[in-house]
Amino acid sequence: EQLRLLVDNRTRQTGRLCKLLNIIELHGMTISNASNTTVLRALGRVSTNNEIVNPQLLGRIVLMHPPSLFKVILAAAKPFLSKPTT
Repeated sequence: EQLRLLVDNRTRQTGRLCKLLNIIELHGMTISNASNTTVLRALGRVSTNNEIVNPQLLGRIVLMHPPSLFKVILAAAKPFLSKPTT
């Protein structure tokens, strides 16, 4: 919440829309722990909070070091995602 307030204040000060860059580090995530519901819920909350609370402030979400299977899943899901998501 503090980051959102900071970005909002910066936008008001400069008169230019400032956005957030979220970086999610996935180093060490494997297929076995990717199926862990706690991990999936946490990633889902990050995405949902950013999209619902202040979508105008969301610049990009960058996934660092995703498991190799993630590329396959993303390629399969890409046709169903909105343009800004991809």
